[in-house]
Amino acid sequence: MSPDLKIATAFVSSVGAQTPEAIVKALAGHAKFLRGRLAGDLGQMRSMPSFRFRVDTAFENFAKIDRLRADIDAIVAGIEQ
Repeated sequence: MSPDLKIATAFVSSVGAQTPEAIVKALAGHAKFLRGRLAGDLGQMRSMPSFRFRVDTAFENFAKIDRLRADIDAIVAGIEQ
């Protein structure tokens, strides 16, 4: 959420055939519809934020860190021998 609560950011990842970029594009195209549906269900809110969708890269970053740690472990193991 933005500090003024007017924009909600949803981070999207995918499992399957579609790329996260395609999913983000589809969600962005339906953002007004989603906002309207949620506004109806969450009527007690003063105002419903606009939605913004972004690709979630956290999993990719974790995988990179894991690979780097494995590389370091292999180097250290080689030095210790």
